[in-house]
Amino acid sequence: MFLLLMLIAALPVCVTPMEVRSSVTVDNIKGQNALLFCTWTAQVSETPDKLFVLSSKQAYLLQCDVENSPYNCTTGKLLRTKYSLLNSAQGLVSFSISNLSCSDEGIYTCQLLQSSTLHQNSSKSVLNIKAYPSAPSLSNVQTNVQEDSNISATCTAGVGYPNRGQLIWKSYQNGKPVDLTSELYSTSLNVIQPGDDSCPVTTESTVTLKANIKHQNITLACFVVNPDIQPTAPDNCIPSTNLCSETKQVNVYRVKQPDPVVGSGPNVVCAFEKPTIFALSLIVLLRKKIF
Repeated sequence: MFLLLMLIAALPVCVTPMEVRSSVTVDNIKGQNALLFCTWTAQVSETPDKLFVLSSKQAYLLQCDVENSPYNCTTGKLLRTKYSLLNSAQGLVSFSISNLSCSDEGIYTCQLLQSSTLHQNSSKSVLNIKAYPSAPSLSNVQTNVQEDSNISATCTAGVGYPNRGQLIWKSYQNGKPVDLTSELYSTSLNVIQPGDDSCPVTTESTVTLKANIKHQNITLACFVVNPDIQPTAPDNCIPSTNLCSETKQVNVYRVKQPDPVVGSGPNVVCAFEKPTIFALSLIVLLRKKIF
């Protein structure tokens, strides 16, 4: 029994090492602020003295002395307007990232260091950015068209964060949805506008439809679809509440063909015109000269 106790006493004692955790706020919208938190626990013998906050794009953002609370944190001059310390308490540092841009998206790391032993530990969090789409606008709209020509419209809108949003078209007749998917032809491309940082992405989509009489009173509506904001297009376009824009009703017209001409040569008489006495007299004189 004594020997067993001696063996147990000789086993290494499991001591929880210093642990660090990081977290960021969710629903981080471009132009707003995000918060990053670094928290940690440690044994007295492993009390850290340095905290570094790193970004996958900006390298070191903050350096904090964390031996004594409240902690002293510093950052580079160029980053002071972007990153600011909000709170520091025992085992906690939080700071804000202001005026978010899409370039702020990435991995943020809280790294603890005990200088005397060079023991370090770290935790990573991913900051995702959402960019609000903009309401679409229509241009180059052709809705008063001759039969067999093209009904067309161009829709332009910011669709949100790159590869997240898109423009889709829906059709209606007399205010009711109608499926013209097989007849509509659309093309889309991303466009660069003055002052645009490509986030949100601006997309331009053009749709065409070969007109016939059955398309009378058709309207075409362009919707922004984005899983972060508006995952699906509503049944109807209501610009005040939905990210959409709709054309006026289409007017398809036919060009009246002239009535056919009857006869030929000097005896031509239009079928829609009743010959006058003078015209009949002229025809008689011409016949006498010919024969």
